Parts: sequence; structure tokens; C-alpha cells
Amino acid sequence: MSSGKKSRSPFSGEGSQSPSLPHLPFSTSANVQPGSSAVFGDVPPAYTSRLDPDISPTALLAQRPSRAVRPRECDNDQFALLANYDTVVVIDDSSSMTESNGRGRSRWDEVGDAIRQIARVCTRYDADGIDLYFLNHRSASPAPPGRASGGYYNVGTAEQVTEIFEIVWPCGMTPTGARLQDILGPHLDLCERAGGGEMPKPVNVIVFTDGIPTDDPAGILSSVVHRLDHVKAPLAQVGVQFFQVGRDKGARRALMSLDDDLRSRSTGRDIVDAVTWDSVLGERNGLTGSGVLKVVLGSVSKRLDWQPMEGRKKKFSLRRLVGF
Repeated sequence: MSSGKKSRSPFSGEGSQSPSLPHLPFSTSANVQPGSSAVFGDVPPAYTSRLDPDISPTALLAQRPSRAVRPRECDNDQFALLANYDTVVVIDDSSSMTESNGRGRSRWDEVGDAIRQIARVCTRYDADGIDLYFLNHRSASPAPPGRASGGYYNVGTAEQVTEIFEIVWPCGMTPTGARLQDILGPHLDLCERAGGGEMPKPVNVIVFTDGIPTDDPAGILSSVVHRLDHVKAPLAQVGVQFFQVGRDKGARRALMSLDDDLRSRSTGRDIVDAVTWDSVLGERNGLTGSGVLKVVLGSVSKRLDWQPMEGRKKKFSLRRLVGF
């Protein structure tokens, strides 16, 4: 695959040096402009408009999400279930993500827009925001306990997502399985340490990808299912939702195979769902954060309600579940 162009750091101008930062620097990996850095602060500051000329991009990125507004207990709150899960977003940053989405924009830009919406919605229900990972790029931020290294943690604003996308540029392969192993490993360790006691907060992993994996995610995810079964974790303890960006037929077949083949025969545990976005929303609508979360929560509801029936995978309609 050809390597994409490197993005210019938003934190330094021509002939100037990046600001000196006390902790949590971003990684300067192959698809990040060397010298760029940013941090997440420790104290939630007051909201400041991005248009304020006295506020640097780094300061904007340092903003932590404000305290979440807990959802009201009402039947029509379609996103209330998000409060019960940690949301992790994994983004394919392979070089093919720079290609057109068929609607006048790149796949990379479309995914960025969706994640800005996801961060805003999730922070309404969980003050921790979302964790953001890329398949190739690694940040140098120290990982909080129980979470994988190389990510961006507690992302809760559209401004934070924008800053991250400005310093990462698609470049490289599609190591989906290896990255999921890295990301889910610490959570599975916590499940195993629980020893039959209280499990950690369940996690929903949302994966945006446009290509065929260059490794074996099926083997990795089968191991995840086995470890969860071994400790008798709840069926909804881990969910992995793949969204295909683009129309590559080989990628579609690979993702649908993951969806169809990775169910535990002993417990019925089904942690994987795959969606071809155009098949759910139709070509004109494109990728939206609220639409993504509706599909994710539809999959969560399916896991919570699933009961074995003659050992066969229970069929369901995404259109019916998400209301499209």
C-alpha cells in the first residue's frame, strides 16, 4: 500500500517550535508529523470557544468532558443504555481511508464527522467520554489502569476529536486483529481477576474500517469469546461492532464472515456484529454518529435478549432495531 502524505502539525507554525508540555505527549509515529504534541488535562476546565484567539489548539485538546448529565429514566430515551457501557472507538488509519466515499468527501473525513457526534452523545451519559484508538498510530499518553496503551482517553468534545484527526494521517496496513487484541487484553485481564465477583463495566468497541484485514481477527476474537466464557462473564460484557466504510466487496465478505461465524457453541455468546453502512441507511444518508450509536445499541439489545434456539444464530433486523 502506498504511504499517505504526512499532515502538518496544528500545534506549530513555520519556523516555530512546539510548546513544551508537562505530560501525556502524543506519539510521533509514522503517520504523525514529528514535533506535534498535545495533552489531556487533569481538571475539567470551563468551556471555551474554539474561535477565541488566545486559546491554543493544545489547550482545547486538554479540555476534559464536563460532568455527564445522567439520562432521565424514561422509555423514549434511545441512548440511555450508553450509561452502562464504556465506549471504545477503533479507526482504520490505513492509506486507503483517504479515498473518496462516493459523496464528494474522503472516507477519513466522513468517519471523523461521525466520531465527533459519537463523543458528544456518549459524554451526556458517561463523564469519562470515549476512548479513541487507531489501527496503526499510537499515542504516547500513559494508559489509565485497565485500559490499553496507545490511545486517546476520555475524549468528550468535538474539538478534541478534531485536534486528534489533524495530527494523524492515514498511512499503512490494516492490522485489525492485532489491534483488537491489544485493546481488549486489559479488559479481559480484569474480567479474569474478578474471580466470580463483580465484573468491570462492560465495553462496546466500535470499529470503522474500509479494507480487508491484513491479519487474522477471527482467531483473536475467538480467543476473546473463549476467555469470556471461561469466567462466565455476562453475554453483553464485550461487544465489537464493525462498520464498513466504502464498498470494497472483499472487505464486506470478510466482515460478514466474522459476524456469522464467531458464536460460542456452548453459551451462545455472540460478541461481533458487522454492518455495511449503505445497506442500513441507504447511499444518500452517509455515516452519522447518531445512526452508528443506534445500530450499536440495537446490537446490545440483541445480546441482552438473546436466548438459544436450536443452536442457531437468532436473526434480527437492523432496520427494525434502530428505527430507520
